[in-house]
Amino acid sequence: NEVVTLDDRDLKFFGGYDSGYVTRDPLGDPTVITGNLSNAVLRFAGSVGPDTEVDGFRITGGGGVTFGGIPYFAKYGGGIVLNGHSPTLRNLEVTGNAVGDGSTLGCGGGILITNCSPVLENVKVTGNSGIYGAGLFIYDATPTLVDCEISDNTVITGNLSHPPLGGGVHILDSVVAMTDCTVSGHLDSQDGGGVFVGGYNTSSSLDMTGGTVAGNTASVNGAGIYVTGGVLDMRGVTLDGNAKTASASFMHGGGLFATAATVTLDSLVVTGNNAHIGAGLDLTTCTSAVVTNSVLSGNVAQFWGGGLNYDGNSAGSIDGNTFFGNDATFSGGGGIYLNASSPAITNNISAFNTGGVSNANGMALLSAPSSISCNDVFGNAGADYSGQP
Repeated sequence: NEVVTLDDRDLKFFGGYDSGYVTRDPLGDPTVITGNLSNAVLRFAGSVGPDTEVDGFRITGGGGVTFGGIPYFAKYGGGIVLNGHSPTLRNLEVTGNAVGDGSTLGCGGGILITNCSPVLENVKVTGNSGIYGAGLFIYDATPTLVDCEISDNTVITGNLSHPPLGGGVHILDSVVAMTDCTVSGHLDSQDGGGVFVGGYNTSSSLDMTGGTVAGNTASVNGAGIYVTGGVLDMRGVTLDGNAKTASASFMHGGGLFATAATVTLDSLVVTGNNAHIGAGLDLTTCTSAVVTNSVLSGNVAQFWGGGLNYDGNSAGSIDGNTFFGNDATFSGGGGIYLNASSPAITNNISAFNTGGVSNANGMALLSAPSSISCNDVFGNAGADYSGQP
């Protein structure tokens, strides 16, 4: 029940052995390190770099460390604190750790990553609790996450000064790369049910390749992912079953909400998400918003933009996508809802989308695209096109 601190000796720490140290099963039978609520479970000292490896442990029972200026005064990193240290973490389970309560801000229930560039491979962060990033809190850092699972962490909703932001991951002032990671099962955030990406002193950049963001909820913006400012690049990611909370009154972006950012989305699968506006994707007042080669299906918006709400973006394009079977129940725009933007709209299929009759359910074009060509729009309820084709 004491904190474990690993020094800068470029050592490799392996858990998951049987009692005779003959066979090793780091995932099925990890070595358990149990901490206490007065500290993080695992910390580092010295100039720890990637040659220090920690592999095959379960990290549980921690209560985090109080820091000021990272960037808030708060409890951080219930399970693991990476503050200026960049080890390689592999085959870990970080679970049952907690930071924050009704009067104290808690950031990174599972892991704090700040001022460092660690590599996380096959790390499972689940069953932790916090307010900003119940799973991970990342500030002023450049981490790489590969094959990680961030799931079923619990946001603390009773702090009146700090609404929960980023049920799974909260990112500030950082450049983050995620490959084949899953972020799922986080409920009741205000913004960023699964992932929150923003800035404190500067903007952030998130690069996601592969993986899934599923089954998260939010009450205001971005049930799956919320991005404000900075850069978002996503390719081959699935956004599935992310939804507005029952108490939400005007929620944007079931799968993704992005604003004031440079956004490039390619080869996404966006399905079964719901929101009041922009159930699949909501891209609003972005510097640039490019959506290519993606499938958006079965998303339901209560008002408009069942598949895509594309509103007030300065530049961008919508090319080579399929919008199929989405719904915008009251106001129409079941497939694409375009407003105050002039993207090129080319080579898309928008078919069998449904919704209200105020706008067409194939493509509702409230502003004129810079060009529109080679689109196949058919079988939509009401009209296929409306506005300014």
